[in-house]
Amino acid sequence: MKIKFLTKKFFRPRLSEFISVQTDNFLRKLKPRPFFTEYIEQVFRKNVEPNVSQNCLTLSVLTDTHEKAVASSSYYGLNGVRHIIEANKACDSLPVDYNIHLGDLIDGSDKPEISRGLLQFTMENYQNSSVLFMCWKVITMKMISMMNTNLLLQPHLDVTTTIIW
Repeated sequence: MKIKFLTKKFFRPRLSEFISVQTDNFLRKLKPRPFFTEYIEQVFRKNVEPNVSQNCLTLSVLTDTHEKAVASSSYYGLNGVRHIIEANKACDSLPVDYNIHLGDLIDGSDKPEISRGLLQFTMENYQNSSVLFMCWKVITMKMISMMNTNLLLQPHLDVTTTIIW
């Protein structure tokens, strides 16, 4: 009887692990929509750039993306990931000093391994951008304990990026 349960555990991955792998595969294929990044660039060049002097600090601000692996009836879900990808792409071609996310980056209602994958993908996307970035209150302490990791508890700094948790 015990052998049956052991083989079941080893040979049948949990559904959340399967969804996590599928989500990772899908995220790698996501590309910014050209019409959306062009729109951001046009609005910036028309409305912002004329008002910017050399002494100005230019910020790109994004908030409440609530990334979620499964499509939901609300606007939350993979749209949040797409918005971050598009904002980073637009910032790479604009004179922006900092790309800032103000919080609620992930939704947190997915399984811990799925939320961890979404967060990792997003942080890699920010790190691959040519613009410095900052993130405030990406997730709550409850979500950190749920994900069973201390990776997110310490601030991370290096030459090209600044992440503030």
